[in-house]
Amino acid sequence: NFFKLRDLAYVLNGTEKQVEVVWDGAKNAISLIGGRPYTVSGGEIVAGDKLAKYATTTSCAVYFNNAKIDFSAYNIDGSNYFQLRDLMKTFNVYVGWDEAKASIALDTSKVYEAALEPQTVAQTPPAATEVRQTAWNARKINTVDLNGETVTNENFMENKLTMLNVWATWCYPCISELPELQKISEAYAGKGVQVVGVLKDGVTSRGERDENIIKKAKTLLADTTYLVILPDETLKTEFFKGMQYLPTTFFINAEGAVVRTVIGANDFKDWSKEIDAILKEI
Repeated sequence: NFFKLRDLAYVLNGTEKQVEVVWDGAKNAISLIGGRPYTVSGGEIVAGDKLAKYATTTSCAVYFNNAKIDFSAYNIDGSNYFQLRDLMKTFNVYVGWDEAKASIALDTSKVYEAALEPQTVAQTPPAATEVRQTAWNARKINTVDLNGETVTNENFMENKLTMLNVWATWCYPCISELPELQKISEAYAGKGVQVVGVLKDGVTSRGERDENIIKKAKTLLADTTYLVILPDETLKTEFFKGMQYLPTTFFINAEGAVVRTVIGANDFKDWSKEIDAILKEI
């Protein structure tokens, strides 16, 4: 998500993370000064006209407390738009996602956390009893795909490795990697690897199918063929517990044990590296 720089500075003004924005025309540079009150220039926090705009890459240099920072930025109608997380990471402002309200939350009393940035969490090899317990739980899976067809643990246990990708229709990174997951599904079909998507927002808080969301998901998945299921109680308990960000991908071996967890979206190349490394280990 890209935001107008001065809008963000306006919002942060008066907090401990406030930032002044200074334009140096002679040097074609933007200077950001942490801890200094923002000087309102007019036009901040104004609703747009909802018309399509032409964006050009911002050519000016950007400095934060005299240190040059490399940002991806675009100029639209004379204003510079920066990726939200790039700026908040620099300003050390916490960025959160409120799924219930479908909104982004900024908290200047907390530090920035890179949890939404793609990362890999290698699992500690579980003890034999833990493996059996995990597998036992996996065998309790009893859910349906988007068309209402039954899916059980048998769909998970017949492959060396299952790539369980948890996503939602409101999550742009999730949507952007759907074509990459399809490529993985096709490339690794003969190697004992399957891709299974879990549509996290496909059921309501009462556990009922959300037909509007499922319809939207089917449109997004029009060019994919891999299995996509709805979450049941086992998936919610065993995989969603403690999960804060989407997409999150769990790699599960034939015994039902989670051998690796990856937070964030990836492309075909990076997923291939991940899968090849796991296949060598199991």
